[in-house]
Amino acid sequence: MLTSLLPGMWTNTCCSHPLGIPGETGAELETAIMGVKRAAQRKLNQELGIPTSQVPPEIFHFLTRIHYKAPSDGMWGEHESEYSQSQSRSH
Repeated sequence: MLTSLLPGMWTNTCCSHPLGIPGETGAELETAIMGVKRAAQRKLNQELGIPTSQVPPEIFHFLTRIHYKAPSDGMWGEHESEYSQSQSRSH
């Protein structure tokens, strides 16, 4: 998916980017993972218009947590910790 923030670069579909609000934070890994799932619901709605009811936390599967730094054009770049997750739904 191409984005306006990093033009000409491939990126993920949607970032979770948890906020420092109740339900999206956690000091322990298990709590943080649940917070990231809730943040993913919020961001899928904001970025792609998918209602949160269609992406319940149970369908997200935690893969790993990584820290990375990716410079871009000198104006934009990324330096963050990210929780990678996938989702699946049986129909």
